[in-house]
Order: sequence, then C-alpha cells, then structure tokens
Amino acid sequence: MATAVKRGSRWRCVVCKVVDGKKIQKSITADTKAEAEYLAEQWKRAAVEEAKPENKSLREIVDMYIELKRPLLSPTTVAEYERIPRNYFDGYWDLKAGKLTKLKLQEMVSRECMRATRRGQRVSAKSVANAWGLVSSALRQYGYDFTVQLPERPDKVVQVHSPETILPLIVGSDIELPCLLACWCGLTMSEIQGVRPEDIRDGILFINRVVVDVNGVATVKDQGKEEKRTRAVRLPERLQELFSDWDGKWLRPKSIYKAWTKLQRQAGLEPITFHQLRHVFATSGAMLGIPARVMQEKGGWKTPYTMQKVYQHTFTADRVEADDKMDAFFEQFLPEK
Repeated sequence: MATAVKRGSRWRCVVCKVVDGKKIQKSITADTKAEAEYLAEQWKRAAVEEAKPENKSLREIVDMYIELKRPLLSPTTVAEYERIPRNYFDGYWDLKAGKLTKLKLQEMVSRECMRATRRGQRVSAKSVANAWGLVSSALRQYGYDFTVQLPERPDKVVQVHSPETILPLIVGSDIELPCLLACWCGLTMSEIQGVRPEDIRDGILFINRVVVDVNGVATVKDQGKEEKRTRAVRLPERLQELFSDWDGKWLRPKSIYKAWTKLQRQAGLEPITFHQLRHVFATSGAMLGIPARVMQEKGGWKTPYTMQKVYQHTFTADRVEADDKMDAFFEQFLPEK
C-alpha cells in the first residue's frame, strides 16, 4: 500500500500503473492520511481491472496488437492495419472484449458485408475478410479465439490482353520502360519504383528494394529481408537499350497508371490495370511451357529459397532456356524500328 505524506494541510499519495508498457503516475490528495491512502488503493485496484484484456474495448485490443507487431511488419501493412478501425465495423469498436460472443462478432461481420461504399456498391468479400483477419488475430493474441463465417469470394475471371496487342501500344511511349518491366520481366510497380542505375550490372537487374506509398509518402523499403522478392532478372536487349538512355528517375505511379489506361482507351481496348501486366507475364510463361518453379523464381512469387540460394541458382540451364523463350516470344511483337 502507498504511504501518504503530509504536504501543508493535506495528505498526498503518489501511485503508478503501467498501461501498454507505459508508466502512468497519479497524485492523490485528501484531508487525512487514511483517506489519501484509501483513495490511492482504490485507484490502483481500478487500474489493475482496467488493464485486464476482458475490460479492454475491441479498439484497444486491436491498437495494442498493432503496437506489439509494429517492429515486425512492413510500413504498408501497419498503415493498412491502422485504416481498418477507421473504415470497418462501425459501432462495434467500443465493445469490451470480455463481453464479446461469437453471435455478436458474426453480426458485426454480416452487417459489414451489407454496407454500401461511397460508390453504392457493397464492401468486397476480400475487404471484409482482411478486416476480420486483423480483429481475429488481435483477439487471439490476448486469449480470445472466435470463428465466424466469412462471405464467399466469387471466382474472378481475369481477361488480359496478349503481348501481340499491347506491345505496339507500349513501345515508343513515355511509359515503355515500366510497362515492359512489368509484362516482360514480371516486376511490380513498387519494385520498378525501387530500381536504381547501380542495380544493373552486365545486363542483369538486381531487385533489392521497393518504394511503397505509406499514407501518401513514398517510402523506401529494403527488400533484402524478404527472400521471395529479392532476385536477379536478365534484361532483354530492348530493355538494356532503354536503361542506357534512362535518367534514373521514374514517373510517379499515378502518372504511369493514368498513361497506361489512356493508351488502352485510345486503342479501343477495355483497360486492364498496370498490375495485370504481371498476369500477362505469368500467362505468357505458362503458354510457353516454362516450368512453374522457374516462373516462380523469375516473378518473385513465394518460394522456399533464401536470398543466397536465389542468387546462386538464378541462372541454371533451365532458367536461361526460360529467359530465351520469353525474350523470343516478346521480341516478335516489337514494332520495327
């Protein structure tokens, strides 16, 4: 029990509590020593009760989880997590964890599935599943394990344009280099934005970093820590020529997106997204019969390799054969100079 000390005509107790790893100090005064010590003890007991997970609100549980995981997550993941309480499950965040039930959480998810967005459409099944994924992970971290039924995700048939159709649009445009890197070499926009002149050596592009948007700020992320994305890409002659004239600067992603959409509309095509140029890359590889494991390596999809193994095994005989096939396939659609 805290001991009160007389200060002038009143008695004072200083008590502390720790909330989410932060020390909070409070000064309590009263007319008598006994009263000051009693009030201090009551405040400490209340603080202990408040600190228990069951007395935390769902929002507090999620916030604590985000802070706990922040050092382990990428800036983009943290930013996405922080957006979820602002944009999903309105009206449920003040519920105390100890009062939650499977029925209440199912109601929360079901209502979110019925909510209309600003465009008048229902929230997508994927968005609801991602938002629930954060909530359920946070609850499990603090001892609550709930299972709810999530909306079924409809199978989407992605229609992408063939290289024969899109390469004549891309070549000679202001966005030729990023578009070819996406559809020919399988790079994402964030990987393209991270490319620097020093990453290209002897016709090989070493992908070591990405540039991502975090709350409107372009943020450089070291990719060396992510084995599935750190890789080397053999550049075809056309891309080597483009890089030889490159000034080392990229257009901002939004400018590239808009220009890519405009090129397609001008050609009378139903626009596909810039990211779907990676679908063109993957589809072309499958059509050419390139082994799936080689395409995984070329495109940087999840693999069991460490960074060292990826670099060591990048240019095996079958990889060279795959690169040759891809280059010959795309080169036949390049417009004549």
